[in-house]
Amino acid sequence: PVLIEHFVAGRESETKKEIAFAIRFLAFILVPIGLGLAFFSRPIVRDLFERGQFEASDTAKVGLLLAIYVGVVIGAGLGEISAKIFFAIQDTWTPVIIKSIGFTVGAVLKILLGPEHGVEGIVLATSVYYILNSVIQLLVIRKRLGPGMYTGVPAALLRSIVSSAVALSVAWFVFNAGIPYASIPAILVSIVCYAVVTWLLKDEFTLKFVEAMR
Repeated sequence: PVLIEHFVAGRESETKKEIAFAIRFLAFILVPIGLGLAFFSRPIVRDLFERGQFEASDTAKVGLLLAIYVGVVIGAGLGEISAKIFFAIQDTWTPVIIKSIGFTVGAVLKILLGPEHGVEGIVLATSVYYILNSVIQLLVIRKRLGPGMYTGVPAALLRSIVSSAVALSVAWFVFNAGIPYASIPAILVSIVCYAVVTWLLKDEFTLKFVEAMR
């Protein structure tokens, strides 16, 4: 609704600021989640499922699938924002065309990768499909709206990556400490570390959260 209000009123700069804010927030949320799932998918799956007939070999297979599936998580988040931007600027055809082409590419990739690589190939094709859709949509929006819609995004992305690296390094020690169901304390510790580092780096969202808590 905010995007539509700005666009209809002709407030182009406000529209771009709102888009940039949404993408920065998405980076703040998705970077630690994506990296966490990519690097620690196996211990997470192990703690959740490895019991009874679910063995270590099953954990390895499902953990790999979860790591590959990170592309879907990131692509779906970016695609959700980009689709809403298109609707806000009253263009419903472009996302339909882009997603139709992307879906076709994804289906072809599944046909090509599935027989040789099995379910891993299908999940990889799905991740590629989601990432491809979101990137193309954002590029089209950037060309249509001009510069300004990515204001502050590179810096926000860098803060999230640095903070995630620190948090995941601490989580690695917890995972390797021999604690039963280590994924639970590791996730909790990494969340705290991520919050502290982003606060030290003066990330806007952590600062807003701290201010709201005060």
